[in-house]
Amino acid sequence: MDVYSMMSKDDVNDCKKLKSALLKRYQLTADGFRKRFRSSVPEPGECTITRLENYLLRWIELSGTDKSYDGIKKICVEEQCLRSCPKEMSMHLREGNPATLKDLGERADLPRGPFQ
Repeated sequence: MDVYSMMSKDDVNDCKKLKSALLKRYQLTADGFRKRFRSSVPEPGECTITRLENYLLRWIELSGTDKSYDGIKKICVEEQCLRSCPKEMSMHLREGNPATLKDLGERADLPRGPFQ
């Protein structure tokens, strides 16, 4: 109800916008499943392999990544790059939405004023 009540009347009547807002709120997004994959710990008596595998598959699927070696390599390297750089740099790189690791590297190497 919180999500619904904070949306404009037009957006509430737009099924795609409402669905998107709900998915973001409950972290059912690529980033949400990435976080779940990275932070998952086993429950007593549970083998987390199946859960981890499902989180990874949803992360890959929702990020629009190829289900190939190169696709998985891209999201892993991209994640590590974004986690290891300063917050401002990470935001700058995310905003650019690089399609490839080469694009990410080139964007990271561009002069950015206070980020360098």
